[in-house]
This record gives sequence, C-alpha cells and structure tokens, in this order.
Amino acid sequence: MGFVLMGGARLACWMDQPHVQHVLLLLILANAAILGLENYASIESRWGQSLRLADQALLCIFAAEIAARIVGHGRNFPRGP
Repeated sequence: MGFVLMGGARLACWMDQPHVQHVLLLLILANAAILGLENYASIESRWGQSLRLADQALLCIFAAEIAARIVGHGRNFPRGP
C-alpha cells in the first residue's frame, strides 16, 4: 500500500506504529555510525563515496518521513504524537 493511496489519518496511524518507529530508530543509528566513520581518514579514503551515497539515501528517507508526518498529522504535525 503506497503513501499516495493512504488517507491522512491512516498514514499517521501507520507512521506511529511501533515497528515503523523501530525501523526509523535503526536508520538514525546507522546514519550516526556513517557520520562517525566519515571522520576517519583511512575509512574515508577507501569507503568515502559509499558512505556519502548511504548518507544521501538516508537523508531522502528522513525527508520522506517528515513529509509523511506532515500529510498524516496535517496542522497538528508539530504537536502530533
């Protein structure tokens, strides 16, 4: 079921599910690890391009999360659960 086909309330309910929250937490932790690894010259020289690609992919996911929350919670987004 795609985001476009879901109503705002259903989308908000889906985004607030524990399994979705756990996945988002894991993605945040992965992003923190990537940002930390980018600070080591030896790792950056060998894996820098892959790390930047992963960082950009996660940034897109986080932007989609915020967009889904705005659609799902509407005007209550900043104050939503």
